[in-house]
Amino acid sequence: MSQLIIIRGNSGSGKSSIAKGIRDILKNQKVAIVGQDLIRRELLADLSGEKTDNVELVEIIINFSLDKNYITIVEGIYGKRKYASMLERAVKNSTSHHIYYLDIPFTETLNRHKTKPNRNEYGEKEMKKWFQEKDLLGFKGEIVIGPDSSLKNSVDLITKELLKSK
Repeated sequence: MSQLIIIRGNSGSGKSSIAKGIRDILKNQKVAIVGQDLIRRELLADLSGEKTDNVELVEIIINFSLDKNYITIVEGIYGKRKYASMLERAVKNSTSHHIYYLDIPFTETLNRHKTKPNRNEYGEKEMKKWFQEKDLLGFKGEIVIGPDSSLKNSVDLITKELLKSK
């Protein structure tokens, strides 16, 4: 069974923390986290975000992970304009899928960013440029998680839905 979880949202919204929290709960299962920052910024050194090679590489990694029956967690900003088609193909390639969008106000993303290990790599100016309000994919079943959901509650919600679909 190929299970796909997509967690999207603006920089500093909590996507990576949620993905890691889910993996911690599912530690006895095969879980792959396909992190946009790792692929785009670290692996390909595309700091501008303008190159498109990362879209193809993300899709290859997602398909590999699904084919090998990993619970595949795709987490990142993954803006609708650039990534929607690829994410739609990933959804079609999975046996089950769960799609989440973290709808967190800009001021709160700034506060959360201050707690991150990479907080000195970029700041408010860059985050403001990247911020896209309500960049929903519009896919059937997409769930919006708001700012009142704690990290634990968000992890529990997604994990519960995932386990229900097994």
